[in-house]
Amino acid sequence: MDFSSIKTKEILAKAYITPSRMPGYEYVINPYVGCPHRCIYCYAEFMMRASHQQEIWGSYVDIKVRSIAHKPINLQNKNIFLSSITDCYNPLEKNYKLTRQLLLRLQHSGAHIGILT
Repeated sequence: MDFSSIKTKEILAKAYITPSRMPGYEYVINPYVGCPHRCIYCYAEFMMRASHQQEIWGSYVDIKVRSIAHKPINLQNKNIFLSSITDCYNPLEKNYKLTRQLLLRLQHSGAHIGILT
């Protein structure tokens, strides 16, 4: 698949980790917003309607290049879900390595990590 037509934008995120409303997970991490895969069965298109994106789903990816420093969170025995509304291993991960960096930072946190890709 040709991903060259995907509109990308680097954005400053307040935090990578946010409280989750998903059953079984206290926190969620989405290192990217949007997804280039255009999967016809993906539920994230519906979820993103509330994000005020003007672009068509599958045509854009916002890259959360860094976060503003914030108070550390105790993640011991917390459940964290990666990629509830994106693919954390989309083709941009090859260059940005956000998912890899986040997993390295979480490595000794004591958190339980779930990843959807």
